[in-house]
Amino acid sequence: MAILGMLIQTRDGKPLYSNVWSEKVIEFEEADHAITAGFLSALNSFAGEFNQKLGFIRFLPLRLYPNTLGINALVTFIEDLMIVCFTEPYLFPEKVFMKIQWIYDAVLVKYVDDLRRGHLVPLQKEDQKFIRDILLDRFLRQRIQKNKEELEFKIQKFLYDTAEEIYGISINSFDNSILYSYRIDRKQLEYMLFDMGGMGAGGMLDEFEIQYKPVWFKDHPPLLISVANSGLPTELDEILHNESTEVVHYYYYLITGTDCSIGPIMENLIHEFNPVLLTY
Repeated sequence: MAILGMLIQTRDGKPLYSNVWSEKVIEFEEADHAITAGFLSALNSFAGEFNQKLGFIRFLPLRLYPNTLGINALVTFIEDLMIVCFTEPYLFPEKVFMKIQWIYDAVLVKYVDDLRRGHLVPLQKEDQKFIRDILLDRFLRQRIQKNKEELEFKIQKFLYDTAEEIYGISINSFDNSILYSYRIDRKQLEYMLFDMGGMGAGGMLDEFEIQYKPVWFKDHPPLLISVANSGLPTELDEILHNESTEVVHYYYYLITGTDCSIGPIMENLIHEFNPVLLTY
């Protein structure tokens, strides 16, 4: 999972919700909530002195090693709540903040009045499930899992029809979380995504737009990592339980040699994948 955990508490440190999905952030869950709130509130106030706001903090291990990526802590303050979302650093922060706003509008807003009266009410189980489902892209993962057999058939057809050498394929969520990957090591793929540096202004690629970038590895010829907005709209109004229609897109990644003609290849991939992922 690329979203590693979430901490929700009041500005003065009263915990409302805390959950982690990775051992990387277990220590953060055990941290003193009052100290955490005071530290992040102070940073946010400091940023406000310069007409800025706190976006994210990157944590690195004390002992660095090659290709260390670290952990991002995305911090936002909404009404009386402070929300911290721990993520892998290759995610698009703007899209993660969008998920956080959905969670506030659909779930957290119901608890604000009680918190203001000094009542700390535990989140209901269905609300906790909603938070997990949104952060971990359950709705997008289910669609891939439901059509996995056909998807893998399409991958084999795509590879057969493509003369170029394909080193890896990845289907990512709109926040850049890896939903499905093929023929590439997960760690290597994560490094490539990080190396791209959030191209497209945090995943703001137009429909069917393609971007690419060469990457280098020790003792390996350079590779080309390319990303395309699938152009396949996925409406979330039923999931978010509101009247507005939120639309998100899958992102398709290809890892190839640097001398390939990426435009036609990516167009073929989109042509093969989109009909499969259109099926609920």
